[in-house]
Amino acid sequence: MGGERTSGHGLRHLLVLVGRQAVKTRRRWVYRVLWSERADAWIVRPDGGTIYSRHFVKADAVADGRRLAREVHRVEDRPTQLVIYGRDGKIQSERTYGADPRRHKS
Repeated sequence: MGGERTSGHGLRHLLVLVGRQAVKTRRRWVYRVLWSERADAWIVRPDGGTIYSRHFVKADAVADGRRLAREVHRVEDRPTQLVIYGRDGKIQSERTYGADPRRHKS
């Protein structure tokens, strides 16, 4: 089963909304893939924002989160990060798109 978007708007409009809701952390936008007991599904959401999408299969949520982080990086020309959690709430992996501000001196 595929993901369920919370908005019927196009991706570009959604990127603007998500970008405004996301919390800027160390000069980058952070998005998370995590299990939600309340939604009984894997969710993709920006830090400080509302749920972007819900998925019954984790791989679908990760793919959607990757696509979102890449697209926001491309449109906003700003580094983005995708943090992927397991059902236990522990971080399993992180993916950064664009220059990682923690690894470069200004």
